Amino acid sequence: MNESIKLSSIFEEINNPPATASIIHWWIFSDEMTENRINAELDYISSLGFKQVLIAAGHNVSPKYLTNGWFEMVKFAVLQAKKRGVKVWIADEGSYPSGFAGETFNKKYPHKRMKAIVVEKEFIIEGNLCKVEPHSGTIGILAKDINQNKYFAFERFEFSAEFLYLPYHSTWQIKVISSTYRTSPTRYVHHPTGAKDTTYSLCDYLDYEAVNLFISEVYEKYKAYMGEEFGKTIIGFFADEPDYSISGLPYTDNMFDIFYNEKGYDVKKYIPHFFREQLDEEMKRVKADYWDVWSNIFTNTFFKQIYNWCEANGLKFVVHLNHEDMIEQLIKSEGQLFSHMKYVHIPAIDVIWRQIWYNKKAVFPKYASSVSHIKNIAQTFSESFAVYGQGISVEQIKWVVDYQFAMDVNLFLTSIFKYLHDHPQNYLFPEVIKYINTISYLLYVSTPCTKVLLYFPTSDLWAGENISALKAMEIGNALLENQIDFNFFDHSLLEYLEIKNQRIYANNRKEYNIIILPPIKYLPQEMFRFLKLFSSKGGKIIFFENSPLFVYNKTFTSFFHFADREMGVVVDSIKHLSKMVEKDITVVDSRDVRVLHKRIEGNHLIFLFNDSSIPFLGKIILKFYRRNVYVWDQTQNKFLTVSSIRSNGKDIQLDLYMHPYQTLVLIASDEYVDSVQKTDLLKSLPKTILELNDNWEIHFDKDFVLLSDLKDWQSLGYGDYSGNVVYRKTFIFSHDSSFKNKRLFLYCPNIRYSAKVWLNQKYLGARAFSPFIWDITEALKIGENELVIEVQNTPAAALLGIQEKLEKLRKEAEKNFYLSISLKFDLEMVQSGLLPPVAIVSFE
Repeated sequence: MNESIKLSSIFEEINNPPATASIIHWWIFSDEMTENRINAELDYISSLGFKQVLIAAGHNVSPKYLTNGWFEMVKFAVLQAKKRGVKVWIADEGSYPSGFAGETFNKKYPHKRMKAIVVEKEFIIEGNLCKVEPHSGTIGILAKDINQNKYFAFERFEFSAEFLYLPYHSTWQIKVISSTYRTSPTRYVHHPTGAKDTTYSLCDYLDYEAVNLFISEVYEKYKAYMGEEFGKTIIGFFADEPDYSISGLPYTDNMFDIFYNEKGYDVKKYIPHFFREQLDEEMKRVKADYWDVWSNIFTNTFFKQIYNWCEANGLKFVVHLNHEDMIEQLIKSEGQLFSHMKYVHIPAIDVIWRQIWYNKKAVFPKYASSVSHIKNIAQTFSESFAVYGQGISVEQIKWVVDYQFAMDVNLFLTSIFKYLHDHPQNYLFPEVIKYINTISYLLYVSTPCTKVLLYFPTSDLWAGENISALKAMEIGNALLENQIDFNFFDHSLLEYLEIKNQRIYANNRKEYNIIILPPIKYLPQEMFRFLKLFSSKGGKIIFFENSPLFVYNKTFTSFFHFADREMGVVVDSIKHLSKMVEKDITVVDSRDVRVLHKRIEGNHLIFLFNDSSIPFLGKIILKFYRRNVYVWDQTQNKFLTVSSIRSNGKDIQLDLYMHPYQTLVLIASDEYVDSVQKTDLLKSLPKTILELNDNWEIHFDKDFVLLSDLKDWQSLGYGDYSGNVVYRKTFIFSHDSSFKNKRLFLYCPNIRYSAKVWLNQKYLGARAFSPFIWDITEALKIGENELVIEVQNTPAAALLGIQEKLEKLRKEAEKNFYLSISLKFDLEMVQSGLLPPVAIVSFE
């Protein structure tokens, strides 16, 4: 971003941020695509407020994926987007994972398909002679004496004559270990049944030529058809979950030669041991070496090669990995997270089902945003919501996005606002899209103030030592709950870090002054040297629970014991750890208010998110001084200046009330911005003036009216109703001098799930997310008043509100994995209506 950006220009652009900082609509081309359909969908997408789209192939698309007709169709769509000022991204695969180019590798390049080392055969024999039929892919045999639970491994030359002589007579379990073509499951848009399986093979990710063929068949063809729009209308390519979701070990033809060159020993004789039920310490270390080698190949042949191609063609390359929220599986299928993320222009995560939700602690978005911070990248990308259910509410959409905003994820890809086109709350989609665009833009133009680096134990995970990663995530969650921001890093990111005095600089800009290490077993020697130098310069290093046991250099099989106990301090509790980190911002007595602190030149940007269903009333202390504090009012889409701040010239204190799930954006600045209204942040709990919970007219349609107190629609006999219901009530408001000069509000915290409000025929606006309050000061009359609230639920009730529909969907879910996931979510959203309390309140 432009370093000279001024606060006044941000205030001016807040309602019209640039396209590249805005939410991306996942535009899926499925079934028959015509020019009329493309234009109609583009018009609808644009009307919602989208400024970017990602074009992707969907089920049974016509023209067929990667045919000439496909490329002509995409080119037409790109040119139509250009006319509307909409930017375009392109998905590089006919669904996912990236890297199989539809049917291409099966048909044109079968010799370049993905490979793995697997158990080819497994059988039991009695005696000490085993007949084997080796072939060119046979690597070795693992023999287990079942009676004594002993293992013996044999290389191929030991049974080249088709017979293997075992050490003695016993009952043996024999596993024949071989290399073969083996692919991760793929989902292809033209699969006859739509299944995700191994019908269409991925390319060999570890083979430079195979990946180059993938680039030629996909990327180069897009360039031939529409290269003139590269870097203009077309922003970049998106790759989805390239990984090894296989039962064996990732492999390529020259794997053992590469391993020998990097590690200095022959790994073939150890390979059969990797297929034991449990590995001993020696085998864990050898396998860690293998993971180090193949994952580095993966980084350089797949990620780096595509990154370089995009770089050379003026494009951005975005990719997220698989299983970021399940780190043990991620290491198994990806090998190395941070090394792969070095070669993407915008690091990314995947939040397609409820990896992020109200009852969970999720720190994995920090993986990608940490790489963005360390590499000085202004954005972090998230694919979100694909399987969150049709019953999701606008407030829930916003909550999931806010949770990610709080970890500086600020570029979102989703199709949810289009595939929920018949959602009763869809009239509010433009509002929430505008909100997402606004916050995304503010985070885009600001730089992080993170001071803490948290070491991520990639090496331990390679060696099967998983507890250290769990501790790292525990520390990360605890830091965020204590309003301490941090960045994950490991040895693969050291090239971006430089030690100067008592600070660590990332790309000569970002400063860190503390490194925290979880209790790890293995520390790479380059990391050991980095820590030692940082310590010698006066830097602060904190070991949580204990210091590392071993330092290794080239290979895990040669190491020395960690002996430098003076390098840092060991702490044994999260509480102690948190006290050792100086905070810029403190939310007093709260672990629910998340804080993201960033800078816009000399100004401080503070994003606050109450992720709890419980209101927060307390004090916030900013450990820096600025003359003015501005707050963004999301209901008016503009900034206001806060008048009620206290300062001693060194820090700023604010009393603050935050509603459940509410967000606030503050900017502390010495800059004065003209024509900005003053406001006072709420500093108290709502005080009830008049309750309005009983005697409502409830209109489910024009002809049928219920008279009732406030209950959910299920209790009123409308369990499967989805849409709008009008609530009407007259009430008497008496004059009271204590109300004079006070602002009064309508307070409806339990709306299921959005509402429009009229008081005395004056429209007061719509709300779909907290705070569900309306300023009624000007509309309220002394005497009789008429209040009308129109409530909208979600499609969940129509889908599941009666038993017959529920049972039908449950049977369908037995055959549809994604439906089984979303069905559980939708069941939570059946309850609908305006629930108590409804009240007139004031904030003292």
